[in-house]
Amino acid sequence: MTTIVSLSHVSKLYNHGSGIMALKDISMTVAAGEVILVLGPSGSGKTTLLQLIAGLLEPTHGRVELFGRSPADLSAREQQELRAYHVGFVFQNFRLLNALTAAENVAIASEFAGTARKAARERSLHLLRELGLSGLSARWPDSMSQGEQQRVAIARALVNDAQLILADEPTASLESSQGLAVIELLHACARRRNVGVVVASHDTRLIACADRVLYVRDGTLYARARCTRSA
Repeated sequence: MTTIVSLSHVSKLYNHGSGIMALKDISMTVAAGEVILVLGPSGSGKTTLLQLIAGLLEPTHGRVELFGRSPADLSAREQQELRAYHVGFVFQNFRLLNALTAAENVAIASEFAGTARKAARERSLHLLRELGLSGLSARWPDSMSQGEQQRVAIARALVNDAQLILADEPTASLESSQGLAVIELLHACARRRNVGVVVASHDTRLIACADRVLYVRDGTLYARARCTRSA
């Protein structure tokens, strides 16, 4: 499997004067086509880890490589382009625009990346069909369940053919069955599209849906487990 993310002895220190160490000597990789679950309580450093992977933060020590390049070596514009075309984000609160339908919410992410409106609309509808979400295309966010909204948000994250999905507590606002459906969709996307997926969560119920589990506590990666999961 192709490695798309590599962290080597990465630490992140906030507020240098007071010395708040958010992450301590983290080393890990993410391969194309696998789903990694980063488990840990609130404040353990999970979100900081995702931000470092995405190049939204620079490590205090160590090196982060994303698709073979270190974001720290890129200009601000190159970093933005890297994220726009290769990285998709999924958030706890969905962040759908209430004034747009599901298809329009997905399409607008493609438009922001420079795709013409008609082509973005066609891409959106095709992707929603591919993910089994075509029934939601004309629906407004406030007419969907929270689980449906999150699945549309996953489509939005994929619309620019992202090779990496970073999901920060994507099931925290969902009931158990809805949360598992969201993770199953991420797993299916990883397999069908050969996309690497990193999910940060405190929900241990998601372990069975991951290929690998990394445990983080107080900024330290202290255990790893490989899951036996069929495709």
